[in-house]
Amino acid sequence: REEEIRRAASFIAFHLCRPAGERVRGGDNEDEDFTALTTPVTLPLPERIKIVRKSLSLSEKRLDKLLKLYIRSEPLVADDQGLDVIYEDEYWLCANKPPFVRTAPRHRFEGNSMVNRAIGYVRRKRASGEGQANPHVLHRLDMDTSGVLLYSKDKDLCAFVQTLFRERRVKKHYLAICCGNPPDHFIADSALERKTDHEIAMKVTAEGEESEATKPSKTLFVTIARSVKGATPAGSNGPYSLRLSELHPFDSSSMDLEDGKNNHFCLICAIPLTGRTHQIRLHVADAGFPIIGDTLYGMLSEELMERQALHAFKLKLNEVPEGVPDPSEAGFLAPLPQDMASCLAKLGIDNTMGVEEIETIVQTALSSGAFD
Repeated sequence: REEEIRRAASFIAFHLCRPAGERVRGGDNEDEDFTALTTPVTLPLPERIKIVRKSLSLSEKRLDKLLKLYIRSEPLVADDQGLDVIYEDEYWLCANKPPFVRTAPRHRFEGNSMVNRAIGYVRRKRASGEGQANPHVLHRLDMDTSGVLLYSKDKDLCAFVQTLFRERRVKKHYLAICCGNPPDHFIADSALERKTDHEIAMKVTAEGEESEATKPSKTLFVTIARSVKGATPAGSNGPYSLRLSELHPFDSSSMDLEDGKNNHFCLICAIPLTGRTHQIRLHVADAGFPIIGDTLYGMLSEELMERQALHAFKLKLNEVPEGVPDPSEAGFLAPLPQDMASCLAKLGIDNTMGVEEIETIVQTALSSGAFD
């Protein structure tokens, strides 16, 4: 009977594909059925769980135990979509994440994420006779951010690398297409905190208004290339008008939004030294150089970008455990995605540089003492 109730509870809480009031089968014998009020799929999970408790007359403690058992037993979905593999060996799997894909599924029974794509990839290799362990994703990228995503095929290695991420012993470099004409290099070190009246947004903490929720944050920026003010590249439909995003932190009077020909644009490398939510997006916007396509903090133009123009092009581990080969001395590199390359071309910014050449520019700036 316990197993029957567990199945019914997990079905109502997670799957939710029957109309309200329909009888839920508790076992193979119809006499064992019981009526449970299923909940609309649009309800958030906590609300669904409340209704499950009421419908099945379960205590909070018992339902919590049942659902945790269910979650642990539910296998992850293997997606059929291809994986753009940057590097792979017996320990590591590194992929180039496309935009509009989540890093991990919202629930174990759902797919459509990079975790599910990686599982599908290794299971297909396993089916073809190649020994493959299930991969563990080691970090996250925002759904609309593209770039390097690293997995481990070894549980012990997974724990080691996740410690490196927590302790900021991983080098991460991002490329962003921004508005404005920034200096060759600059630093943003404004503290950040969650915006209490918004579900996901962050905000810059004003000096003197720090609280326990305030997090110190620091990002280095290197300008890679700039557009020519007022120029309209051959084949371009520019100049492009821009709109303000929802929570833009910059002074919009410094930009002529209606007359796009007065706007500068640039390609910037961002190097976060801390790992706050939305850190790069908010720091660069607060400095006056908002990212194109960033719906929260940037400047919007569907002609240029349908998502935030942010790409994680390099990731390098500072160390690996003894006995594990260092996967890449130079770091994992992901080429610029097509939508960002197209945006650069529309803005008259050189889009022919490879990420290796871009990384050379960044390393030159770092070694010059510009940030000392």
